[in-house]
Amino acid sequence: MVLRSNYTDLIRLYMDKPFIKVITGVHRCGKSHVLQWVSRELRVRGVDYQNILYRDFEVHGKESLADGKELAAVLKQQMAERPGRRYLLLDEIQYLPGWERCVKELYEREDCDIYLAGSKAALLEGKDAGLILRNCVQIRMYPYSFSEFLEQEREEEPGLSRDACFERFFRLGSMPGIRLFHHEEEAVHQYLLDVCKAAMLQDAVRENNLRGIGQLWMMLGYLAETLGQPVSAKTISDGMNRTGRQISKDTVYGMLKALESGHIIYRAKRYDLKEGRAVEAREKYYFSDWGIYHALHGIEEHGTQGVLENMVCMELLARGFRVYRGKIGRREFDFWAERGKEQYCIQVRKNLEDVEEAKEAASVLASVKRQCRKLFLLKEGEAPAGQKGRQKEIVYRNILDFLENA
Repeated sequence: MVLRSNYTDLIRLYMDKPFIKVITGVHRCGKSHVLQWVSRELRVRGVDYQNILYRDFEVHGKESLADGKELAAVLKQQMAERPGRRYLLLDEIQYLPGWERCVKELYEREDCDIYLAGSKAALLEGKDAGLILRNCVQIRMYPYSFSEFLEQEREEEPGLSRDACFERFFRLGSMPGIRLFHHEEEAVHQYLLDVCKAAMLQDAVRENNLRGIGQLWMMLGYLAETLGQPVSAKTISDGMNRTGRQISKDTVYGMLKALESGHIIYRAKRYDLKEGRAVEAREKYYFSDWGIYHALHGIEEHGTQGVLENMVCMELLARGFRVYRGKIGRREFDFWAERGKEQYCIQVRKNLEDVEEAKEAASVLASVKRQCRKLFLLKEGEAPAGQKGRQKEIVYRNILDFLENA
């Protein structure tokens, strides 16, 4: 089992600190395994197992409890029987009505350290979220990075080459659970579709008052068709209407919000470097796992560019960057990424075979005058010779090197 050290190291920093730890991420990305790691880590630190109270509200618990008030009563009774500090690990708690007031009461009145996990961004966006926000730290989880995927694959095949592993990563995606299907693409893709359906039924449909997953499913299909292309609610509505799938702009907007809330997709806003701000206009949408794209759309050569962008976007997010599509004047580039004082402008390409397009892509990066790192990431090929002027600032790098090494 891969130790998700990016997340576990961060959680260690907050253990026994006066914050509610909130772990969010798409269904099946590994949140429950991290909570289980928390339990093991507490035992290593000498905590009595009876003082570690774990409840999974997706699997059990919500059936026997009406709301957060009942949960608070049950947990208080259990804690009264356990002297000393108690540790509450509550998985998918958003399914229990009124959970926020329960957690707030326990945090303020009991000697306990609280860890929550949920698959909805709205875990901290509901009407009572303010009860938690003032006293929490959020840890956003993603599916496997390439380095984590490589580690997992080499546990089972020690001699596996990096290139062979990347081919699997590209075709199958990055969800931890796909290892159970022994690289059978059809089985993996069905699993990913089932994960999407579960996320949409449990989160997107119920929490956003949508009628069913039919239109959401069509929306995902359209986003797969346009992966890596800038879109808006209007262009999506117009595009779907042209194919006979009648849907209003307002409905599209609501569904995009629902899919984003469930962490199924990520929205990359456009960042205008001249204005120095993000603009909500013709954004790009990427999947939390590009395996979902392949499951919806099939594995085709013309989709490579969008999938490579998707990989880079998710890797940057997992490293803690804010990620945007970049704009300077009337020209655009794939990504503008910020993390503290670090700033990157990035182009992503399969190769440089289209010489004129590659020159234009490099020219856009060269035109950026801000102090930032300029990366041109390639799946194949090397940096062109004879770079001049500001183009010398551009670092050409193999995308596998970028993904493997932070």
